[in-house]
Amino acid sequence: MSTSILEKIKTRFPAKKEILPVHGTIMFIIFTWSILILLWKLPSWLNYLSLLEILGIVAYVLVEDFFEGLFVLIFVIFVGFVLPFDAMRKSFKAKAIAFIIVLTFWVGLFNYILAWKHSTVWELFVMGLISVIVIIGILFLVSRIKLFERGLSILGEKMSVFVYLYSLLSVVSLVFVVLRNVL
Repeated sequence: MSTSILEKIKTRFPAKKEILPVHGTIMFIIFTWSILILLWKLPSWLNYLSLLEILGIVAYVLVEDFFEGLFVLIFVIFVGFVLPFDAMRKSFKAKAIAFIIVLTFWVGLFNYILAWKHSTVWELFVMGLISVIVIIGILFLVSRIKLFERGLSILGEKMSVFVYLYSLLSVVSLVFVVLRNVL
């Protein structure tokens, strides 16, 4: 009895080989955005911070980005687990990457609206509803247009390298943060 339940639960998770490209895409988006922001702030930091303080800021950001990437990956896997059986599991890699890209766009748009416009709750609700409709539409397109699915899968495979690159940067940053706080 318990083994059949475990087998059913196991089938709801994506294959291990499909998780790495999704994680690479997540890490590329999160780390690249943070690095761009750090480079944008760097000229002003050079005026009043020492090199060690700047490296400390970069290290904290990279460590936080690593854990944020893991959190987003767990969220995407959870969404795939909770949705009806074939919604995300069939071609999980392409659908998850499309979901992440669309979600990133909408989070950026919400961030802009909340920061620069004084929106009402109704406007935010409508934007949230539109974002859910767009995400469902994109997932539908990925499942129907094989070229779109193939392109997203190839993109994910190319992004897999960022898991290794940014994980290495995160480990070095974590060592720097630990040493900085211990010494």
